[in-house]
Amino acid sequence: MRPYLAIIRDSFHEALVSRVLWILLVVTTLFLLALFPFGITEQAGWYLSDEDILNRDTLAAKIAAQGASPEASPGHRIWELLDESTRQSLDRQGDHDAGPARFANFARSLQGAIARRDFYHPSDWAKTPLPPAARALYAKGLADLPDDQVARFNRLALEAAFPEEIAPAPPKQLQLAYFRWELGLPLPVEPEQLFPAVNQLLMIALGILLGVGGVFVAVLVTASMIPQTFEAGPVDLLLSKPISRIGLFLAKFFGGCAFIAINAAYFICGLWLILGVRLGLWNDRLLWAIPLYLFLFAILYSVSALAGLIWRNAIVSVVLAVVFWFVCWSLGFATSLVEQLSLNPRRMSTIVPAGNTLIAVDRGDVFRWSDEEADWKKIFIGRDPPFPFPVPQKFAGPIYDPAGERMLAFRAAFPGFGPLQAANRLLIGKRADNWRREEGVSIPDGACGLLLGPQDDVLIASSQGIYRLEGDLTAKQPDINLFGLHLRLPERGGRFANVGPKMQLRPLESAAIDPQTGSIAIFDGFRLVVYHRDAKGVYRQRGDQSFERKQYGKVAIAGDQVFLALADGQIHRYSDELKPLDVVSSGAASLPDSATVSSDGRYLAIVFHNETLWLHDVREARPCVLPLVGQGDISAVAFDGPKMFVADRLSRVTEYDLDKLQRGRQWEGRMPLAEKIYRYALHPLYTVFPKPGQLNDTVNYLLTANDSQSGAVRLGDPQNARAKLDVWGPVWSNLAFLIVVLAVACGYIYRKDF
Repeated sequence: MRPYLAIIRDSFHEALVSRVLWILLVVTTLFLLALFPFGITEQAGWYLSDEDILNRDTLAAKIAAQGASPEASPGHRIWELLDESTRQSLDRQGDHDAGPARFANFARSLQGAIARRDFYHPSDWAKTPLPPAARALYAKGLADLPDDQVARFNRLALEAAFPEEIAPAPPKQLQLAYFRWELGLPLPVEPEQLFPAVNQLLMIALGILLGVGGVFVAVLVTASMIPQTFEAGPVDLLLSKPISRIGLFLAKFFGGCAFIAINAAYFICGLWLILGVRLGLWNDRLLWAIPLYLFLFAILYSVSALAGLIWRNAIVSVVLAVVFWFVCWSLGFATSLVEQLSLNPRRMSTIVPAGNTLIAVDRGDVFRWSDEEADWKKIFIGRDPPFPFPVPQKFAGPIYDPAGERMLAFRAAFPGFGPLQAANRLLIGKRADNWRREEGVSIPDGACGLLLGPQDDVLIASSQGIYRLEGDLTAKQPDINLFGLHLRLPERGGRFANVGPKMQLRPLESAAIDPQTGSIAIFDGFRLVVYHRDAKGVYRQRGDQSFERKQYGKVAIAGDQVFLALADGQIHRYSDELKPLDVVSSGAASLPDSATVSSDGRYLAIVFHNETLWLHDVREARPCVLPLVGQGDISAVAFDGPKMFVADRLSRVTEYDLDKLQRGRQWEGRMPLAEKIYRYALHPLYTVFPKPGQLNDTVNYLLTANDSQSGAVRLGDPQNARAKLDVWGPVWSNLAFLIVVLAVACGYIYRKDF
């Protein structure tokens, strides 16, 4: 054993005396030294984002009106501090031609005003009571407070003056700094989100610097080790010792890994120290990336070593290693491309049982099952407005209204498209018209989704209130199209009428209705609110639960319980007055994608981002055991009486009988050519070939202990493009490939006469 250890030790020595190694170590040191001054400072929360302005029209109107009045008021003071262009824009509130463009600099101007030390004048706020936190800061003396505390006080004063238009600010915010210099605006993350955000940046940096750059430099430096070892002369001298040729090769191979081991350990340990000292993020999981990137190098180095053993040429070794990496990358890229462009858009995201018709929705189209054609047939087709380029389309809903035998939906808003989006109208498809899509009345602003009440009344929960559909459903709201801008005129016929208290919430994350009582629960990330319906059909607030930090999740309501599924897989239970109850663990440890309650209120089904379905028996207060097919690849669920429908494998829907707890009928359409090529050729090749690039998913899991990643692409990718990671699959696949290549090399050495 000692001779082999001596060979490995000599390989380490050879790496240490390499000029390339020392050059890389110097570059790495300079890079780490440049990173060290970066840090995060925690300040008092004051930053005002566009999302924090709950109602721009109302806020602008109040500020403009108070600014025009000579009476001292908060709006009058803010009006004085706004720049001239913003004041001119707000003055045009009655000018419909101005559109949303008049708010372009509104939030920015308010930010600048809040940051000023002369923002607050006691006379302007004489009739506006300040909250306790603001009074405590004022008692300390504004002149003696640091800038961030003054800005915090100003933000609290602004919230007190306009409580319905300005959302509360978190008590703390984060600021990126270099040495003592603050860089840019506050970070758009909460303190609790800093750790995951840094981990994502780390994964990108490690993938570029070690996963690509470091590995190829290491292959380039070590490519000559195996050919030189087995050249005539050196190999004779080495084999004169009591060692075997296979043992010599393996010792040289593992010794050649010394180069990447030294670089990876130095770089990752340096990052670990910087994150711990500067940010207080002592993530010991980061150190596991050292053996992982050493393993990644070993995969490519095995190809280089085998080529060097056969041709005994360093250049050939490097070229074949690069070609091998390119083939693996091309195969992975082609697989992901087919999944993203052809397969994932067909993945069912919503199931709508419509009487004797089964309807399903993918990322942009609606289908019904046709028994005659034994396939999904596209429906809900209408005339979309012409655009010079395609605008993405996503339906909110749809829901099935059995009273009118019609399907209802509306287009969900896509950020960044502004006036290019079609007018937000109710979309109607009647069974009698073969589900042909027509436009109806306009949708209230801030709408989250369509809800169907127990009396078949159509409701919308929005960030500004609860609305019920009244009047003629097909009556369109007249408008004037002026240079692409739709200027609304008064409604006629049908409309969505407000049937609850006015609300000013952030954009809603989720809304749900109790199918038995008609109670509605809404969730905007910061507040969970429940509204009960009285005898007159008017909704009144019953409970309110606030969160200090933004939460991501889905809400459901069944009987006297409200369920809030959050990102950690925990299901928070509340009474109908939102008094906390016991927390239920789903075991998913993933973000929820949807939460659905059966029509009798007994079952709660939650589909998570890791493509698993969790079924809970509300009445028995326990998980429901059901022989599900496709678990780990589920994208949608729906209830219809005692039946449950589950979508998996892109477009397959399976029926389950909840009374008998058994599986029933399945609906699966024809497989298109792209899917056949993928399933029978591309995906099998991708499975057999090693996947060195996929080891970044394992790095992500080691850093975060989360088995899902934003932007991951695979066959089971859910609608929001957040897929379950195959954490250990690439490790076993690459390990099998490494063993096979080393075995081939050992077999070649055994039969070759050197």
